[in-house]
Amino acid sequence: MRTELVQRPLSIEDKWIIRCECGEEILLIPDVKEMERAINKHAKFHAKNEENSEKAIAVFEQTQDYLVQQVLITAGEKKGNGSGKETRMRSTSH
Repeated sequence: MRTELVQRPLSIEDKWIIRCECGEEILLIPDVKEMERAINKHAKFHAKNEENSEKAIAVFEQTQDYLVQQVLITAGEKKGNGSGKETRMRSTSH
């Protein structure tokens, strides 16, 4: 069981938040499995509105990929490696 001690209220700068393209904010948490569950839950929210199952799968995967990218970008920015701007990673095929 993990216990977290917080001695003062967290300021907005202390919070690690990613934002979906829809505007929903998801708090980053250090437990990878819990973070995966939060991302998948939000991706399912987007996919459930699709009637076509193939389209629903595509929407789920696109949302999931976008949120994972935002996790990596935010983590990099918090370490001082980023520009402070939200960006979208592009995949390239060779």
